Amino acid sequence: MGELGAAGVKILSGAERDLTKEEWDKERYGMICTSQDNYKEWRANLEKLCKESKLCTYEVKTQMEDVFHNVESVSFPPVVHPIAKP
Repeated sequence: MGELGAAGVKILSGAERDLTKEEWDKERYGMICTSQDNYKEWRANLEKLCKESKLCTYEVKTQMEDVFHNVESVSFPPVVHPIAKP
């Protein structure tokens, strides 16, 4: 995908799609290059894995919470790439 859009692949299904820059700007969540819904799913799955496996130490849980807090507390203005055409 050119002109600063994105090409996406769903890892489990192999489905692909292209997004225009405008679609990508609306969908991505901050700078983690995914949608907010995907981020929420990732977080829930990581928390579930830790809880059910009982393999996550206190330090790992604390580090995960720090990452979640940092991602969720940052607000990004709409991104305009310096080489993008207006």
